[in-house]
Amino acid sequence: MPCDRFESLLVDYGELRPEERREADAHLAVCAECRAFLNSLADLDGSLSAAYTGARVSPEFRDSVMRRTSREAVIARPSFVPEILDFLGWMAVVAIVAYVLNQVNPFPTV
Repeated sequence: MPCDRFESLLVDYGELRPEERREADAHLAVCAECRAFLNSLADLDGSLSAAYTGARVSPEFRDSVMRRTSREAVIARPSFVPEILDFLGWMAVVAIVAYVLNQVNPFPTV
């Protein structure tokens, strides 16, 4: 099993930025499990590429998928509940800070 920290890097190994690639290569030099995982990914990529090279779908299939996804994709209206809860949370923080400050240094009474 690959190391948790490097698993996602190894999945995207071919598209890594140079600094990420150096980090992954340094780790691969010392970790046999991650090397085996990378080799398995390469084998899988080769097998899938060989199996599906030249595969084409009909225009009717594409149109069918597009119709179905546009029909099933319901756009949810945004909820203001998170914003309201954030506001209430910050108001509670402000109230607690004001209370603590008042206990430490009472506000002058008029």
